[in-house]
Amino acid sequence: MGNDWILGFLASADWETVALDGDNGKEILAQSMKDMGMKTPILPTVKEVILANAAFEQGLQAGRVCHMGQPSLAQAVTNCEKRAVGSNGGFGYRSLR
Repeated sequence: MGNDWILGFLASADWETVALDGDNGKEILAQSMKDMGMKTPILPTVKEVILANAAFEQGLQAGRVCHMGQPSLAQAVTNCEKRAVGSNGGFGYRSLR
């Protein structure tokens, strides 16, 4: 329940860095990761998330971002849409369902 599924995944996966976007529960997940001896996640500010999303989209448009045909990634990216972040033109993504 709760964060158990992601903690289980992180415990078994080979990862370098985790960034937690959104304020709902990220401190709880970060503390659980610490309690399990995992690396400390990045907790970006809203400004940093806006910048990262803009850089990601520019990379997509320039053809510098690709994936290897993983079905789960294809499902995730076809199930999202842009959402406004802040009032200065920033954006993020949200799930459609």
